[in-house]
Amino acid sequence: MSINAFVDYGFPSGRDFCVQFLSSPEFKAATLKEIAPSVPSKEKKEKIALYIADSLEKGQLNPDEVLLAYVKQPRMWLSLKQGQSAYTPNLKSPALLLREFGEEGWYGPLQDITGLRKWYIRTFKIRDYVRKKTGDTSQPDECNIR
Repeated sequence: MSINAFVDYGFPSGRDFCVQFLSSPEFKAATLKEIAPSVPSKEKKEKIALYIADSLEKGQLNPDEVLLAYVKQPRMWLSLKQGQSAYTPNLKSPALLLREFGEEGWYGPLQDITGLRKWYIRTFKIRDYVRKKTGDTSQPDECNIR
């Protein structure tokens, strides 16, 4: 069974993590193509993810652009809460989510170019165990789902 989410198998922080996150089911191929329109449309999702990660690393692409495209993707689920918040949570930089798994909590804000809408990302860490067969034994490896 395949998990329709980002599963971190211990990817190193930085560019490698970014490529894996962008290549995961969390990003639709159409979203990646929207972020990187100069990449030929016939390229596979993994190639586009590499291009975007390189562009982020070189400062040619702003992390907020990537994350805005991410939060604007159509979803099968949506969670909203209207009204006033009892307190303002400690917000972390959303750009961290492209470089590392991060901690549970709130990231943001991400603001669109009109300045009228803001998005916040709430992350949760779900531990999972995957069996890797090595020789005659099968050992469980811990991974994290975000």
